[in-house]
Amino acid sequence: MATAAPPVRPDAARTTPRAPRRTGLLLALAIAQTVVGGTTFPAVAVLLTPISEALDATRAQVMGASTAALLAGALVAVPVGRLLDRHGGRAVMTTGAAAVALLLTACAGAHDLPQLYLGFLLLGGAQASIGFESTYAVVVSTLGPRQRDRGLLIISTVTGLGTTLFYPVTVWLEDGLGWRGALLALAALQAAVSVPLLALNLPGRSTHRRRIAQRRGMDVAAALRTPSFWLLTLCFVGQAGAGSTLSLLSVSWFLDLGHPAAVAAVLPITLGVLQVLSRLALVPLAPLVGMPTLAVCANVVQAAAMVSLPFTGTSIGPTMLCLAGAGLGMGVGALARPSVIASTYGAVRFATILGLMTIAMSASRALFPLLGATLDADHAMLLCAILSAVGALSLFPVARAARTRGEYESS
Repeated sequence: MATAAPPVRPDAARTTPRAPRRTGLLLALAIAQTVVGGTTFPAVAVLLTPISEALDATRAQVMGASTAALLAGALVAVPVGRLLDRHGGRAVMTTGAAAVALLLTACAGAHDLPQLYLGFLLLGGAQASIGFESTYAVVVSTLGPRQRDRGLLIISTVTGLGTTLFYPVTVWLEDGLGWRGALLALAALQAAVSVPLLALNLPGRSTHRRRIAQRRGMDVAAALRTPSFWLLTLCFVGQAGAGSTLSLLSVSWFLDLGHPAAVAAVLPITLGVLQVLSRLALVPLAPLVGMPTLAVCANVVQAAAMVSLPFTGTSIGPTMLCLAGAGLGMGVGALARPSVIASTYGAVRFATILGLMTIAMSASRALFPLLGATLDADHAMLLCAILSAVGALSLFPVARAARTRGEYESS
């Protein structure tokens, strides 16, 4: 069967949160996602060198701890998705936020590689319950198709800019407190901000079940039989690998190219700024050309920018221009992912379907940065460009089909 829930009933609007509550929900998710994103990935990128020096390890070995975290997240992605589909996000995400704070504290106390790996392994499992995928699931299940993309735009706009600000903040914390003190400060921020915001603003289980009963969606087995599922998975694997590699290793690459530490930490902010600007400028075009078509074009620009980046050297202007192109691709691609999945398969099993795709995406986020850490900057950027091109090519047939198929819940 193609559907797992009854069609939308005339009283379905009653299950949609009122504007003040909807705004509170979106702001809570945006701020919490900014904090959890800022206290994990930027921390690894900025603290990579001091951690490796303190533990007498190579950068690739420390990057392996981040790899372990991402793989652990992949292992629990489907169970977390099922919990979100059945019970909503409040309990799952609040518990995950508290666990991330505790595990960041544990990682700050690591004195050798095995301890660091264990801490990051557990951190990855906890982060899966509060990452972007969980946030997307709450938005899709709470808001209808007409409100969904606007809600995703609000969250991704705040998160795209806010997360990159953690790069200089973490540099400042490490300079004053050392890498252990920096992790402890980030853990305290996570506990003080994300946990109460999620506990107070996300819908509980009964509210979630009442709302999702009014929605439609393809079941998981039927989704797995569609070619679109595998094409989308391949696209997201390319996007995830390119974005993760650039985000995690850019500071180290810029240092190797001769940029001062302060400049190397600030340059990635360009990624966040262009992610925000590209979403604000291009997303309003989605109803006209389709979100998948926008994502294809953005991935092409991203690939061209990453190919060009090694040739910029220490020139700030050309470097920022290339980072701007990469940020455009990452910004539109991240927003398009939940929108395309929801429009293709509906809301009822959205989190589980996304969880299945996340397994491959997490492997890509984990393995390609590890590969990139063993390459010089030129070849690593070429790797990112190839991954971006794969994302564009695999999404192209989905974009063509979407122009005639339309929204699943409106069909």
